[in-house]
Amino acid sequence: MSTVASPAHAHPGRALYSILRYWRAAGLQHLDVRGSEEVIEGPSPSEQMLTLRGDIIKAFESRSLFQPLGEVSADLMMVAASPNHTDADHIGPFKGEEEELMTRLLDRLELDPARVYQSSLVRWFPESGQHPSREEVESCLPWLKKEIEVLRPKVVVTLGSVPSMALLGVTTPITKLRGTFHDLGGIGLRATYHPSYLLKKPTAKKDVWSDMQAVLELLKTR
Repeated sequence: MSTVASPAHAHPGRALYSILRYWRAAGLQHLDVRGSEEVIEGPSPSEQMLTLRGDIIKAFESRSLFQPLGEVSADLMMVAASPNHTDADHIGPFKGEEEELMTRLLDRLELDPARVYQSSLVRWFPESGQHPSREEVESCLPWLKKEIEVLRPKVVVTLGSVPSMALLGVTTPITKLRGTFHDLGGIGLRATYHPSYLLKKPTAKKDVWSDMQAVLELLKTR
């Protein structure tokens, strides 16, 4: 009678080959075993981000999506509710007066815009033409969390109530959320006003300036 070898009795060379093929398919490029020390090098943050962006495009292939602005290695990430435009060729969530305001703010703070990663919770212009709907927020929030996981910035600044409440899982208004730091899985989160609000109420710029000064101080310690 013939017998079939169980996986536990499979040839060790074949077993190792199967394991290596599995990790290769998962994206690991190098496996280095030195004595009892095992070193595994996986995809770089840039490679992970390219994969994530591809997955987002597939998930929302019927949408016109914008691309975030900034380097993957940025220490500071700023998150808006959604882009204020429908231009899929435009890099970054802001355009027009809001973009000019953000550029001036980063310039005053002596922050290189390329070193600040600017993204948004919802990657397309909201169907309502104003704020993202609850359905849009719920469908996009997991992707934003994955983006933060890949980037691992030192500080996240949320612009406005929508991204602030979504990431913190609260219903507290932005007026009460701003002015202090919140913990986002070990990352400092600072909520502040959205550029569109500042265009309507210029006196609130002093509050944003205060928030961003606190962000700069925290970045120095991390």
